[in-house]
Amino acid sequence: MVVALLIVLANSPSASSAAGLPSACALLNPVQLQSVLGGTVDTGDLTAAPNGAETICEWTVVTSGNGNGLSAQLDVKTPFTSKDFKQQRQIARGSTRTVKHLGDSAFSERAKVGLQVYDDLWVHQGTTAFRLEVLKDLGSTPLTRLARMVLAHLATAAR
Repeated sequence: MVVALLIVLANSPSASSAAGLPSACALLNPVQLQSVLGGTVDTGDLTAAPNGAETICEWTVVTSGNGNGLSAQLDVKTPFTSKDFKQQRQIARGSTRTVKHLGDSAFSERAKVGLQVYDDLWVHQGTTAFRLEVLKDLGSTPLTRLARMVLAHLATAAR
């Protein structure tokens, strides 16, 4: 699903500014990711929808000296309504649970694709939604910490 989305999206960071949506790579930086996930984090690769309604940043996190690591991703979408958010939860691939006291509403998703277990955290705040994904079985606690950082950056960008 992510691959199909990336094929559709264009590599145009300036597109995100057209709708006033902050770049996903600007909402979470490598230092913040490293503080939560450990390892060494690259600068991130940005992909933006041509209409400016979505930006995606993907980071590689190397967690050991032998090059083993994981992928972390932040997708930011606007406009995103409460109805859109409820629909997103309904189509989740894995089991979900509500995460309280995070944005206007939030849920975590744990899914398994093949042998890969991964965790997602979806957060809705105002007219924006974002999804944090880590392609590793870490649980939702690290994602919740990262989501609070993203929310702080969104609040700053809105001023």
